[in-house]
Amino acid sequence: MPRIWRIALVVVAIAAFSSFVSKAIAQSSVYYVKETSHKANVEILAISSSIHVGSGSQEIYLADVSFQKGAPQMAKLVDQYPANGYPVRHALLREHRALQMGLIRHEQCDVKRREFFLPNDPDMVLDAKVRAELEDHAETIIHCYRVVHDATRLAKK
Repeated sequence: MPRIWRIALVVVAIAAFSSFVSKAIAQSSVYYVKETSHKANVEILAISSSIHVGSGSQEIYLADVSFQKGAPQMAKLVDQYPANGYPVRHALLREHRALQMGLIRHEQCDVKRREFFLPNDPDMVLDAKVRAELEDHAETIIHCYRVVHDATRLAKK
């Protein structure tokens, strides 16, 4: 096979591959959903869990969340950050529970109130009424949000 034909064959193969890749990218919306962050005023009620592993860390909070001027709603907040990052300090949360956060809705981790884990450690439950609230409305769904970690700030008083 002459060299020119081999080059032409390679060019055709590259063009076909490029076409395949561009179609795959165009269809990526099946796998990727653009997530929109919403600013919220947040009052942390409890720290459910705190996990730190080599690849990353995660804090799960129970909070009252208000979007713009809406009524507060109880929510599960999942704050994921790199292993070399820092959580909101627990001591700070005990003194100043009001925060402003960027939140992204994630229906996959919604739970019923009766299923939400609260530790027995009294230092992790920042609002003493929260256990009773969870029990009183046990079948109510708690909406789940992912925290935009770098957008978390102390709320203005």
